[in-house]
Amino acid sequence: MPDARRADRAWDTYHAAVRDGLARFLAAPESGDPKVRAQAHYFLQVLQTAAFGLYVAPRHHYPALYVHSVFLPFELGWGLPCADFLYRWCSIDGAHTYRLWGKRGTTHWLHAQFNAGFWGDESSKNIANLDFDTIEYGPDGTFEVILSPEPHGGNWVKLDRAAPHIVINMREVSLDWESEILTDIRIECLDRAPDARIVMDEDEVALRIEKAARFIAHHIDFSIGSTRVIVDRGGRESRTFAPLSLEKPQEVGDKGGNPEAHYLDYIYDIRPSEAYVIECEIPKALYWSLQLSDFWWHNLDYSHHQSALNDRQARRDADGKIRLVLSLEDPGVPNWIDAQDPGVGLAQWRWYRTERCAVPTVTKVPLADLRDHLPPDTPHVTPQQREETLERRRRASLRRYGF
Repeated sequence: MPDARRADRAWDTYHAAVRDGLARFLAAPESGDPKVRAQAHYFLQVLQTAAFGLYVAPRHHYPALYVHSVFLPFELGWGLPCADFLYRWCSIDGAHTYRLWGKRGTTHWLHAQFNAGFWGDESSKNIANLDFDTIEYGPDGTFEVILSPEPHGGNWVKLDRAAPHIVINMREVSLDWESEILTDIRIECLDRAPDARIVMDEDEVALRIEKAARFIAHHIDFSIGSTRVIVDRGGRESRTFAPLSLEKPQEVGDKGGNPEAHYLDYIYDIRPSEAYVIECEIPKALYWSLQLSDFWWHNLDYSHHQSALNDRQARRDADGKIRLVLSLEDPGVPNWIDAQDPGVGLAQWRWYRTERCAVPTVTKVPLADLRDHLPPDTPHVTPQQREETLERRRRASLRRYGF
């Protein structure tokens, strides 16, 4: 018989997670800055939105590859989602059979990660990964992939029958936001019972509210704890980027990160008269980028500001190195990384399938002397050229989300 009080207790747990989270944010040393504190207030509401999208809303028998309810270009950026990735999320039941189908676009890479459980569950484990470069396609670029616990011919991903909550996290990578065409992809449950309910009963609602509360608490632990780890390792002005953890790819995948990736992080603290010159060799790699977030691991706006660059967008110098300039004011160089007000936060370098994990170095210089620290042939970017670049960037970024 349903427990009439469980939903009440679930709400008490949820509201306690929100209250405790706010208290923890405000007690963090970074919140001494009123602008960083304002970011914390905003971020707590972001987490509540994400918790609903991940744990309350999905229906395993009526799946969809959601985009807007999990990440948005600026409004919803928990966990520092990559500017170059269009993420699609879906929740399924490992005991059932599903069909992914569609038509491949022209983007750089498409990858799906399957986790039994996620951050709102008691445990999470990466059980499968699907690289869309390895599957079979029809002559017109169409494809079909079966997801099931039992073997299936053709393109197939093995599910875990004992995992009732499997999260699919799909990353589609665009290097050229303006010209690349996104993949058209759908999902359906092939063995849904005719009487499968889409309306939840009270016990199920309560369970999902409990999971939403755990997600909020867990991510607050992650965002505050991860920032502390980086600060404690190198302070706010280290000379190099450093890995957040030394975990193996499988362990990273179990926690929701991509097992194909290496993440290097840096805490920046910049003033209007200063600039960071971030220099890195570029080995052979499937993908790399640099992107900024606030202290709470919520990405900075990358549509209206150049707060992220990838290999296609950045200019490589004659010696093969990349030199990026992070500053609050436009330095008039191609590889500007816009720190945005308040000028403090996290910079993350991503490597995917790199032959070696090159580590960027960081040099803080007076903005007035910046050209002395860059190659002589570094182009000058005029205000009009910057405005035109940002306008194209804005249109291309928002178009990927249908805006």
